[in-house]
Amino acid sequence: MTPRSSKSQTGAAVRSAVVPIDTLAPAFILALLLSSASAARAAFLVETAEPTGGPPSLTLDSQDKPHVAYSDAGASAGYSRRSGGNWIKETASTRDAGSIALDLDALDAPRIAFTEVQTENLYYAAKSGGIWTVEQVDVAIARDVSIAIDAQGNPHISYAWLLANGQAELRRARKNGGSWVINTVDVSSFGIGYTSIAIDTQDRPHISYLRESVGGSDYVGHAYRTASNWAVENADVGGINSVNWTSITTDAQDNAHLSYNADGKVNYANKSGGVWTDEDMFNATSTGTSIALDATGKPHITLGWLGDLYYARKTGGTWVVELADGSAGGGYNSSLEVDAAGVPRVSYLNPSTNAVMYGLRSAATGVADAAAQSAGRLILRAQPNVVTSGNATVHFQIPAAAGALDLAVFDLVGRRVTTLATDATAAGAGVAVWDGRDEAGRAVASGTYFLRLVTGTRMSATERLVLVR
Repeated sequence: MTPRSSKSQTGAAVRSAVVPIDTLAPAFILALLLSSASAARAAFLVETAEPTGGPPSLTLDSQDKPHVAYSDAGASAGYSRRSGGNWIKETASTRDAGSIALDLDALDAPRIAFTEVQTENLYYAAKSGGIWTVEQVDVAIARDVSIAIDAQGNPHISYAWLLANGQAELRRARKNGGSWVINTVDVSSFGIGYTSIAIDTQDRPHISYLRESVGGSDYVGHAYRTASNWAVENADVGGINSVNWTSITTDAQDNAHLSYNADGKVNYANKSGGVWTDEDMFNATSTGTSIALDATGKPHITLGWLGDLYYARKTGGTWVVELADGSAGGGYNSSLEVDAAGVPRVSYLNPSTNAVMYGLRSAATGVADAAAQSAGRLILRAQPNVVTSGNATVHFQIPAAAGALDLAVFDLVGRRVTTLATDATAAGAGVAVWDGRDEAGRAVASGTYFLRLVTGTRMSATERLVLVR
């Protein structure tokens, strides 16, 4: 993700025979649950931006149209923008791009920073008047780049720079006029990486990064430019052992907001009034995380876990996590932005196909539910559908004369975990709560579960639910 400076499927009924689901073979139940789960609503509308590519970087232009940079199939620096419902692809540079990052200037012209795989030099590509120009910014070994454009149109690039003796530097390259000025921001004898840069309202850069130190401990570094020099601090409050994937943005008060993966958890950290606070947001190791703020300053985060893409937003002091793409191959190296209307948009890599994906969160759930209700179909919703703490609230709607209902939770092999509701004369709306326990009251393990609603008139619906402890 490149932070900016201020910067449905409808639920569908699945027909099945009226047979007690407990009596079916586990393998058949699993197949039935998986097939019907695919018919459940998707929180995000997803499409392929580029059939083959590398980890992408997403940004939005002044009209909220998406632009994506990536290492394409030919290992060059690829760039695509969405226009008129189609993705228009260009080659920004024929050099074999590795790490890559994108931002736009005030005129929506793309600016790309990337490392070359073969030489590990750092390059900068800019498009002006329909023509791409590419220039070398720094020599090897450069890695983990990020880029942000200030209000004057000057690019700022953060990156890790490795020396032959094993020492690592955090560097910031800034172009002013026709020249590049390179600053060494921080130095470590043990390692630096996963950089992310944002520009605040005073055009001052903020950088998040991994900083390794003596004893094997890692730190989430936050470096920021003052009026005269660079200041460096630890963003994590308690100290941690292992860090990867950092992402940073700043709010209207120039406070920094970070998401990062540390010690097998996805964390959110915020600096306000000179004090850092952090919290565990998702209790699992992520394959990439990205953060963005909406117009009200609320944080939104995407992350990958077990091959799927998840989206989280903070509401009323609580993190609500949703499954954004459950195609079992998405969710790697996500890059998130929130548009002017508050709609999150994300690009990410599907490593099973090497496709660069793009998605936006659908606001059509309520419309879809109304259509399903008027058509006499079942409605089954879990909120949230990813449970990290507390309970899952299950909403369901039963058409008139649907007969008896059975609402239960099943595990991946088709075993009934617990029954949430039964009613011999069900009709209308209902609500049930699952507390993450089985029929005997024991807490169940983290993993994927399925809510299964069956009526006496051959109607059924399934919703996938993920429990993360």
